[in-house]
Amino acid sequence: MDALQRLGLERDWIYETIVATHVKGRVNSAPMGVWTPDLESIKLRVYKRTRTCEDIIENRRFVVNFPNSIKEFYGALLDEKSLNGSPFLEGCDAALEAEVSGIDDRGDCVDIAARILAYRIGENTRLINRAEYLALESLIAYSKLPSSSKTERASIVEAIKENHRIICKTTPGSRFQALVQELLGRIQ
Repeated sequence: MDALQRLGLERDWIYETIVATHVKGRVNSAPMGVWTPDLESIKLRVYKRTRTCEDIIENRRFVVNFPNSIKEFYGALLDEKSLNGSPFLEGCDAALEAEVSGIDDRGDCVDIAARILAYRIGENTRLINRAEYLALESLIAYSKLPSSSKTERASIVEAIKENHRIICKTTPGSRFQALVQELLGRIQ
């Protein structure tokens, strides 16, 4: 769908969003990674024991909010006033209204596939993905290696490896993955 391309989503990259439901007059929201396998639909993995999962399965509709900053994540989690009775959250410049098209049981969680019903994309939309921040953190950690003790060095290398693992999961084939892979190659 045009919405996912207009938003700038890349196939199989995981974007940090706030998924909100509106069931029986109650709004619920949770930070959640979403991705698109085909630029036509979206997917999210939801833990079964959560209210968000219950709401999505019951109502079969939800809203994916794209926050412009970490502040909106804080509000959605810890400040009920930010919900304002709507699944469209304040401070989110883009949102997708979605309807469940499939559910895949994965044990403790389910993968929800959904089609886009409607969307809103503002001029200031900024997609948040952990890879950019983890690549930066890896560069900073790498810069500390020359002055680190053997024990500190081992810890730093493990942190960079873990960052690389997450980057590979959230942005496969990205420049962030290549950058951290290069750092790891320089370490070994």
